[in-house]
Amino acid sequence: MATTTEQLLTDFRAELTKLMPAVGLVDEMSAYVILVSEKADAIQKETERILKDAENLSKKNMEDSKKKLEDFSNQAQQDLQAMIQSLSGLMGELTRLTELLKNVDVPGRFERAEIRLDNLNTGIQNLYGRLDALERTIRDENARIKELTEELQRKVGGVKTLVVVFGVVQVLLMVGFFVVLYLRGR
Repeated sequence: MATTTEQLLTDFRAELTKLMPAVGLVDEMSAYVILVSEKADAIQKETERILKDAENLSKKNMEDSKKKLEDFSNQAQQDLQAMIQSLSGLMGELTRLTELLKNVDVPGRFERAEIRLDNLNTGIQNLYGRLDALERTIRDENARIKELTEELQRKVGGVKTLVVVFGVVQVLLMVGFFVVLYLRGR
């Protein structure tokens, strides 16, 4: 039984070891999201710079070009804002997941599980002890019943012999009685 408990603990520890790379991946993903966010800020700044240059150039060109560049600028900013919002949401979820994984009390849970397994093991050992005691009691009772049965059979055997002897004596007495009656009647 102790080997089953040890095997369960070994399996549980193996599962925990499997989770560690996932925590590492989450931490790496957090760093990646921060890097992407920084790159998005750099891209936004670079885009704003390019758009400003394009705006200066467009002032030199026709009014029609200016309108097209403004439309492009608005669309690019909306796309970037949507991307930044999406990345911010992802960053928030990754941060929340990382905190959740850090706050999980894995050693405490292991200790509680180990205590429960130890209690279960003790209960099973107590049960085996009780079964052994019950088996001894049953064995003793069977031996006592066997002895009583043998003694009863010996007594019944003696009674049988006595009944047979008594029956033979009665038959002999009856035969003797009939013989005496026969002899008297003669």
